[in-house]
Amino acid sequence: MDPGSLSLPAAMVLMVVLLGAAPLSSADQQSCTCPEIVQLPYTQPPEQKCYRVGNTYRYKCVEGRVRTAGTSDFIRCEQKDNGVQWTTPSLVCKPDPKLQTTTTPPTRTVENKNNCACPKIPERPLTQPPGETCIQINGTYRYTCLENYVRKAGTSNLTRCKLSGGALIWTDTNLECIPSPKRNATQSPENTISNPMTTVSNQTNQNSTHSMETSTHEAQKAIAQAAGISGFILIICVVILILFVLYRRRSQNNTPQATAEEQVPMNSQGGGRGPGA
Repeated sequence: MDPGSLSLPAAMVLMVVLLGAAPLSSADQQSCTCPEIVQLPYTQPPEQKCYRVGNTYRYKCVEGRVRTAGTSDFIRCEQKDNGVQWTTPSLVCKPDPKLQTTTTPPTRTVENKNNCACPKIPERPLTQPPGETCIQINGTYRYTCLENYVRKAGTSNLTRCKLSGGALIWTDTNLECIPSPKRNATQSPENTISNPMTTVSNQTNQNSTHSMETSTHEAQKAIAQAAGISGFILIICVVILILFVLYRRRSQNNTPQATAEEQVPMNSQGGGRGPGA
């Protein structure tokens, strides 16, 4: 048989095989239903390949770090009510104790802070700031209402760090902080915090009022003293006037009365003597 006669059928068979492989590869890609694997802190980048429901994956810590006892590097792709998701990992990679030196403690403190997988805790109205708290996956945090405020019945102050949609987030909470019933009705922490100038202004007004009252009292006291001095002077003048009137009357009473001879006119006496001479 001529070898050249076999080349044509062999080529046709090879073409059919190649054409059938193309749609098969496309179908395999469409069956990769699992989402991309999220890289955890201090772990090697996950191998992003085709994963299907039921497939598993194990994280690997970077060089110089090892898995913390009690945590797992194992995750599984599962079908859930809200879609296909990877199970939540609990792996925490810590510094390898075999590589630690005498200068490790300060460095380890910084590394542990950076090893906090969960994002910063969001703040809520009328609650104390969460602060810098290192929390791992599935960790929880409870909000605390400000002073003179309490948690409203039926609301929760608990939030949890979890993996959702390939990212770590804090669950939403319906916490509501309301004024405490025991708080004095005249006190208002919001006004004290947000309007400190109001307190200063009220204190200034009180000081001004007190100063005005003091000035008024001193003026009244000065007027009373002036009135007392004027009255005393007036009394002295009246007494002097009375004494003067009494003195005049007394002087008039002490004047001697004229005798009968003194009361006879001098002209009458001279005329009587003339004829007798």
